[in-house]
Amino acid sequence: MCKKKLSFNPDLPKAGLMAHARKFVLKNYIKYPFKVKAPAAVGENLPEYSTFWEVAKTWKNQREELNAFIAKLPEDLFDKELYKHPMAGKMTLGAMVEFFHAHFKRHKKQILRTIEAVDAVKIK
Repeated sequence: MCKKKLSFNPDLPKAGLMAHARKFVLKNYIKYPFKVKAPAAVGENLPEYSTFWEVAKTWKNQREELNAFIAKLPEDLFDKELYKHPMAGKMTLGAMVEFFHAHFKRHKKQILRTIEAVDAVKIK
């Protein structure tokens, strides 16, 4: 993600009007129940089977790593186009974090609907 991009000390453009427009469009688009096929790279390294606890541990570790990484970044990077969303394009770190939050919130709703559906089948 951003670590790789920053590893060679790139000259990043300051986020302009288009970066803010992309953030606005993505933030509002994700609120609606449109299905979007995940980029191919997303499923490349997924295991065939994982327990809930394995996934929960990996999720917790990745969140801690991301928080630590962001906390160490110099403030001047926060208004730069650092993150590249596969569909929306370049965004700031703040926009990335907002997108991640909305994205995970959407998946949480999907998971809860699935649990309810499974429970409904068990009851019948």
